[in-house]
Amino acid sequence: LERIRASDAKGLTLEQLCKVLQVDPLRLEPLLQTLSVVGYMTHNCNASTLFEARHMGLSAEFLSDATGAVPYANAAGRATAEEIHRVFSVVFESNFAAVVSTEKWIATVQAGEVLARDGVMASNARAKQV
Repeated sequence: LERIRASDAKGLTLEQLCKVLQVDPLRLEPLLQTLSVVGYMTHNCNASTLFEARHMGLSAEFLSDATGAVPYANAAGRATAEEIHRVFSVVFESNFAAVVSTEKWIATVQAGEVLARDGVMASNARAKQV
């Protein structure tokens, strides 16, 4: 797919996706329950795709060890790649996606289980206890 926006989900209908993948929509639709996101960059394309998926009502998974970030320094401040990746992962898990390792994702898929994401209120309550 040629990316024209940070989010691959933006403006891409199921029918368009099927054409690109050369898959019959009737075979794909029952299987399209959860979007698993990997790749580069955590804080750009991955974030945009996860936010858009949530807004579209899709469940999402973020494979944290199959993604990456780069460091930034600008007028707003400075952050290492590790800080950016960690903070975005925490935010994703709080509302947008189940955040797991590739190993856990494979085991979950093989077991036929579903990954659950945390919630905003629960994540915030635990943070206040520290």
